[in-house]
Amino acid sequence: MQIETPLEKIEKISYRYSLEDARKPIKRQIMRLLVHGNAPTLLYFYELLLDAKEAFQLRKDIEAIHKNFIKEESTISEDFKSYSDEGLLSFEKRLSEDMQGVPVDNKEYEELLHTYNALHDELTLRGLVEFPF
Repeated sequence: MQIETPLEKIEKISYRYSLEDARKPIKRQIMRLLVHGNAPTLLYFYELLLDAKEAFQLRKDIEAIHKNFIKEESTISEDFKSYSDEGLLSFEKRLSEDMQGVPVDNKEYEELLHTYNALHDELTLRGLVEFPF
């Protein structure tokens, strides 16, 4: 059976989960607790609510950090595309020297390593890095 409606006319159905929609599953969980001899209190639900809010906020914060990291990574890679071959090679040499003076457990080393990895990827794309095998 084929659908004859053009794809432009098919709309995505959006669904918003409301408090009324959440009522049934919560009521069902409370009934299970009562059946098994556990009587939840208002304090229990309040702590559960606070815990859920904290977990939700943490998730949102992690997503924001991830978006910023991806944006920063693409910016570094785009910057390297505008460098000449000689500029990339001299930058790689200077960056290697800078990395040797920084302890591995330092935060600055992580940033330098991230930059070095992006630089190495660009050097590999241009064929300026020789592999030993």
